[in-house]
Amino acid sequence: MSKKPIKVLTPEQILKLKEFLGCEKKGIIANYLHQRSRLLITLMLEAGLRVSEAVHLLVTDVWVEGESVVSLRVRAEISKTKTERIVPTTDYLRIVIRIFFDAREKLSSFRRPTETAQNFACVGKISVRQVERIVAKTCLTAFGVAVHPHALRHTFATRLLQVSDIRIVQQLLGHKSITSTQIYTHPNQSDLEKAIQKSERI
Repeated sequence: MSKKPIKVLTPEQILKLKEFLGCEKKGIIANYLHQRSRLLITLMLEAGLRVSEAVHLLVTDVWVEGESVVSLRVRAEISKTKTERIVPTTDYLRIVIRIFFDAREKLSSFRRPTETAQNFACVGKISVRQVERIVAKTCLTAFGVAVHPHALRHTFATRLLQVSDIRIVQQLLGHKSITSTQIYTHPNQSDLEKAIQKSERI
């Protein structure tokens, strides 16, 4: 019997995923590919980007003058809604960006790079389908369940809604209509259990 697809990662799954991605791989090429996967996954998990947005980010959208950006620019031409938005980066995401570019620099010195200009895609040429396979395989290895990339974006939104207003989440996700954001407000089993536990103390 097939398991029900995961829509939101648990805190334990997030921790296992980050622990798995936090290691370095032996070999310049192998480590670069690992850090690229780590960056793509983190962009969806920590900034709520869509897969199509993550693969089309330019170097200058995330890396300026040798530093990770404080705010991530999702350009209108890569946004599903064709509207530019700015997403503040977490400390963790900035570290991941820096480590990725360290690995990218080592790769460039190892072999002649095919893409050196700042206006090229940050992660190079990679398709949405390839990222879907990367996310599924990485999550399966990290905590035993294959996950679709949208679950990472869904996790970002769900966690954010616990501490902020739905209008803020709408803007960070790049939704035109708030009804699109409201799908993340539905209570899950954990929410129901917490509500019952709180009621017992009244």
